[in-house]
Amino acid sequence: MPFLQESVAELMKRENLSERALALSLSKINYVSNQSINDWLKSKHQPRVEHIDSLYLFARRLGHIDLEFYQTP
Repeated sequence: MPFLQESVAELMKRENLSERALALSLSKINYVSNQSINDWLKSKHQPRVEHIDSLYLFARRLGHIDLEFYQTP
């Protein structure tokens, strides 16, 4: 399933988070660097499944139930 980097950008916008702030928040669930987030946003790399799961959990905890991080067929 393709990763939706637009959802990461939208989450960051809604919560007014920098790449570093998002990385720190996600690292409480599963370590991720701000460089990794930068790479995801620029489509240089795809995140590992556990990082996508962390994004999903983090977004849900903040009430953003409308954000999806995988493209559904």
